[in-house]
Order: sequence, then C-alpha cells, then structure tokens
Amino acid sequence: VEGEPGSGKSALVRRFLSEVAAGEDALVLRGRCHPEESVPYKALDGVVDELSRFLMSEGSPRLLSYLPRHMDALRRVFPVLGRLPGLAALGTSDERPAAPRDVRRRAFQGLRDMIGRISDHRTVIIWVDDLQWAGPDSEPGFRALLEPPDSPRLLLVLSSRTGAAPDFVASERD
Repeated sequence: VEGEPGSGKSALVRRFLSEVAAGEDALVLRGRCHPEESVPYKALDGVVDELSRFLMSEGSPRLLSYLPRHMDALRRVFPVLGRLPGLAALGTSDERPAAPRDVRRRAFQGLRDMIGRISDHRTVIIWVDDLQWAGPDSEPGFRALLEPPDSPRLLLVLSSRTGAAPDFVASERD
C-alpha cells in the first residue's frame, strides 16, 4: 500500500485488518519501522514482538506445537522469544553455527516454520507500516517467509510512502 504522507494508508489498513479480524480467527502481527530506530531486522522486530505476546498467551501444549526446529537461532536473532514460558526447560541444541550468516539463515527458517505451524490453525496476517524506514537486513527475513516451496499461508501487507519502499520491494513488483 503506497501513498503520500498523511494520505490515510495506515488508517485504511487498520480498518481492513479490524474487519478481517472481526470476521474470522485471525492472528494479526503488526510491525512498524521508525527512522530513529537502529535495531537489526527493523521491519520484522515489531512483528516478532507481537508474535511473542501471542505465543505467551497460548497454553503450553499449543506453544510447544508451534516451536520450530531452529528455535535456538531464532532466539539468538530475536531475544524477545527467550521470554517464552518453558523454553528454558527445553535447553539448547548442540547446533551452534559459528557464522552469523548461518545463524540468521536458520533463524529466518525457524520464523517461517513457526508462522507456518500457526497458519495451519488460523489466518495469519503480517502488516509492516512505514516500510520506507526498513534497512536492507530485513530483506532475507521476508524472502525466507515468502519463497517457495511450502511457504506459510499468510497475508503480508506492507505500507510505505510513494516511491520510498526499499529496493527489495520495488524489485518484486517489476
């Protein structure tokens, strides 16, 4: 969703999401990029924060059914997931790739797997607002979520100022 600043993009998407959520069992994960924020994977940071709140509200059996194979890497990249109840009891795997690139790749695979498991039970919608402030490090996360085969069933809504979306979004439209 593109538009000039103040044109109502965010209000339009909020209204759409509230109508969708009212009509079905949907999990809406919202994120927003801020220009003054300097966190890794800025476009996914808020989404994962909301995902952690959702997971914390789930009962233990359901929570455990959502955990991906690469949960250790996912916790390393998004430390907020370390707060999930019962994860400490699971311990950590022996799989500790040394290269940060491998950790990131496995973390994004884990995020994809977790969202896929959740989408088996309910509609998943991810909305990232003000995407024009996202850094290039968010691209691998989006690619991991959307690449075939077996990408999770989800609706991805991205909103940004006209002509200001990151290069990876513009290249997907061409």
